[in-house]
Amino acid sequence: MKPGFLTALLYPKMMTCSSTISVDEAIMNLAQENNIGISGFETMAMQAAVFDSIPYEKQAEELLKAIDSIRNSVIQFRLMLQAYKDQQLHDIEKIINDPVFGVEEDRDLLLDKRNKRWVEQLKRIMKKRTVFIAVGAGHLVGKNGLIELLRAEGYTVRGLENRE
Repeated sequence: MKPGFLTALLYPKMMTCSSTISVDEAIMNLAQENNIGISGFETMAMQAAVFDSIPYEKQAEELLKAIDSIRNSVIQFRLMLQAYKDQQLHDIEKIINDPVFGVEEDRDLLLDKRNKRWVEQLKRIMKKRTVFIAVGAGHLVGKNGLIELLRAEGYTVRGLENRE
């Protein structure tokens, strides 16, 4: 298993909730219960290829850094979760750019290029129907985030009301 995947496995452990179900799984279950079709932007092979583009040694270094700074990572992760719930995009971007997350050097591979590919897919899909899009917080923010990219294409993008 790639160290980058192991690092990603740490994130659910940082959440305060006791649920063992992921957000992805909850959305899929809800869609299935309501007979709503689901599709993804990438296959697992495509996601693995992203990590193949980052040197193994660098991934291992980021994993060790994440483990060594786990307390700070937990704090940052919880701040990001709250910013996500509050739809505070500027705060999310600030947290994503924090060196604790290890995104800054590989942002183009991890987020930007993928977002651009996703927007091309969405342009085709949204010609046919209205869609609900759920992605990780890091994919939303910045000039190459999905929100700005879609707005640049002329789409109206709005968050949904958070009803906890």
